[in-house]
Amino acid sequence: MYEKTDNDWSDIVAPKDGELQSLATMLADLSVRNIETFHYVNNHFEGSAPRTIARINELLK
Repeated sequence: MYEKTDNDWSDIVAPKDGELQSLATMLADLSVRNIETFHYVNNHFEGSAPRTIARINELLK
């Protein structure tokens, strides 16, 4: 991931749309069942943790 980002963690460089959709589906199901969850996102997942979090939030709307 370091090579892809050149240590600039401000953009998504390796989108994982399918994985995010699966994650959002699981989180929505847990929410409906009133199960508290905590989400930890690392820059190495897609290239930018804050942008990945925003993408997850959009999927959960």
